[in-house]
Amino acid sequence: MTPEVGRLQAEAEAARAAGQDEREAELRRELASRLMGAGDALGARTALERALTLARTLGDDDEEARALYALALLQQHVAPQGGAARRLLEESEAAARRDGDLPFLARVLDRRAGLLVAEGRPQAAAKLLNDVAALQGTSGDHAGRLDTLRRLAMTLQMCGKPGEAFDVLLDALAESKAGPAQVIRARLELHLLARGVGLEGESLTTLLTEAEAEGDTGAAGYIRLQLAADTTQAGDLSGGEVWAEGARQDALGATDPILYLNACLLLAEIREKQGDKVGMLTILHTCRASMTDLLGEKAATPVLALIASVEQRWGSEEFERVMKLYRAQFD
Repeated sequence: MTPEVGRLQAEAEAARAAGQDEREAELRRELASRLMGAGDALGARTALERALTLARTLGDDDEEARALYALALLQQHVAPQGGAARRLLEESEAAARRDGDLPFLARVLDRRAGLLVAEGRPQAAAKLLNDVAALQGTSGDHAGRLDTLRRLAMTLQMCGKPGEAFDVLLDALAESKAGPAQVIRARLELHLLARGVGLEGESLTTLLTEAEAEGDTGAAGYIRLQLAADTTQAGDLSGGEVWAEGARQDALGATDPILYLNACLLLAEIREKQGDKVGMLTILHTCRASMTDLLGEKAATPVLALIASVEQRWGSEEFERVMKLYRAQFD
């Protein structure tokens, strides 16, 4: 038990003894968050169920909505499949609507949309994302609205509607009051959507210059990753490798595991095409170690699966030969 968890437990019990139900409910939710961070899902569930009971006893719609939302996140973590998380989010939505907290309602609907995409229902998700964007517009969350409309465009593309996706994002950028960093990321997405409808997007190098000027390392990394893919596809493997390594460095600077993983996978692909098998295994094992350190062993699963597939393609004898050369770098 960490000192912070111990403190919160003590304060929650003290609030319970004093009959301070509202204060106890808040403390139980905060305690659950700390317990989840420590990997104690059972303790987190117990704390959240107590918070939910208190909220319903008090008739506190806001507290009920937040406790249900936290329980849904917990359910997604321990059992991603199944409808329990969806039902909890629907209950959270109902409580949030009664309370009238529009920003929190938008957050709940956004999470529901994510579940729908995971369930293979992008059309239903698109409808919810449209509702989220409307709520964010009403509450003045300009950055959130642009990001939601960007993801709505991506979802519409999943629905096989690239033209509608392009129009949604083009209109979103025209009306946006979001800051430069959010706009740059949306413009990158628009560039890719433009290609899908046979249009020429704006210059990626121009976007990269703007991202670097704004100090947005993450956006710069995604632009470099796209430049790496384009350059590699055009047959310039050396140039693609330079762009991909730049994207990997940006990912480290921005602590963006998704960008890091994609940059490493592209680097591995490029090095194999160059005939650099040792370099390929080097980047894959570097990626595996980094993902494990940052997010735990599960995060490295895609890399481990790729390494296993490489061994199958090359054959055990060749794979072991290259592995010996890889290990020799560290002797």
